[in-house]
Amino acid sequence: MPTIQTTIVCLHGFQSNGPEFKSKMEAVFSPSVKALTKRIYLQAPSIPISCYENATYHSWHDYYTNYGDKNVNLEEEIGDLRHSRQRILDVIRNVPLNKKVILLGESQGACMAIDVAMNCKRPIYTVASYGQRYACTRMNREQPFFLYASRGDTVIPSNLLDASMANANVIDRQLGRGAHSELTTDFVHFIDRALGYILKLK
Repeated sequence: MPTIQTTIVCLHGFQSNGPEFKSKMEAVFSPSVKALTKRIYLQAPSIPISCYENATYHSWHDYYTNYGDKNVNLEEEIGDLRHSRQRILDVIRNVPLNKKVILLGESQGACMAIDVAMNCKRPIYTVASYGQRYACTRMNREQPFFLYASRGDTVIPSNLLDASMANANVIDRQLGRGAHSELTTDFVHFIDRALGYILKLK
């Protein structure tokens, strides 16, 4: 058995949960990735969401506006985003410094992964799909990012990702087909390529 040198911290999207995201991603990861990594699937707290009449969902932070509204950055300047950021940073701190860390997120989880990486003092890799950098997230030009967006995404369109990450250290960016968070062949190939690069499989 190979020695585990890399931890992947996985962050699900809004209204999803840890077990659901685990089921999706474990079907995507190649046998080589599974053999070389430890995967940690975190779960966002269940909180009332303001723009949904305080209905309760698993979410890394509150939303004040629905996805259809133009001001997509209003909701992020709030306390529970900082709480979620700190929780994820604490998980990363528990990984020995001689081990590699990858943040992997989808949708709201991708936004959180980008936010955490930008605020992390330790070098980490970030693989973010269907997300963007929040307006309140500081820019860190040193951390490397692998980004995926979809032409058919009407929730977080690819132009939002491109604009928000224009000055970031983007190692790879792929524009695929399909809807928001859809499990497509393009998405699977992106994950395989990004992790292969980080783990030096290719």
